[in-house]
Amino acid sequence: MEEEVKIQYVGFGKRILISIIDIIMFIPIIYVYQFIMKLSLEGRSILPITIYYISLNLYLTFMVTRFGGTPGRLILKAKITNISGEKLSVMQAFLRTITYIPSSIAFIVSVQLVINQLNSAGLQGKEIMEFYSLHKESNIFDFVGSIVVFIDILWILFNKKKRALHDYIAGSYVVYKGKMIDKK
Repeated sequence: MEEEVKIQYVGFGKRILISIIDIIMFIPIIYVYQFIMKLSLEGRSILPITIYYISLNLYLTFMVTRFGGTPGRLILKAKITNISGEKLSVMQAFLRTITYIPSSIAFIVSVQLVINQLNSAGLQGKEIMEFYSLHKESNIFDFVGSIVVFIDILWILFNKKKRALHDYIAGSYVVYKGKMIDKK
């Protein structure tokens, strides 16, 4: 007789909590991000911010393939697996970041647009960051990037296996560690 395995999927609320823990743990990285943003704007180049987003996607890919998730997932005893319950391949883990890529590209484009405006305005020094903080909210590219992430997250609410859009793309599942219940 074949065993049926019931898996406990991590739901919307717990995944939001995981994200909050990851954000708290990333507070030092926020300072790095601000420094990189300043480099991009003062240097009038999107290269530093592009390298930042590529590095972020590589970090997420590494964490998922090596440890089965980000620190927030590991603290809350959740893991990212494939349909067989195994760690994801590098390609699957990279595909999980695919919904972040449009938002990253949208944000990089918005930085380039601000750089173009800075070049036209001829601003220098402290004026640059003030100008950026005033103009970033009105940028359609930031809005589009945020919508992609929002849709991705909301997807969790509308399916039994609590999968986000990026989980469908990668063939991944977020499950609790050690909560598999064998039913005979």
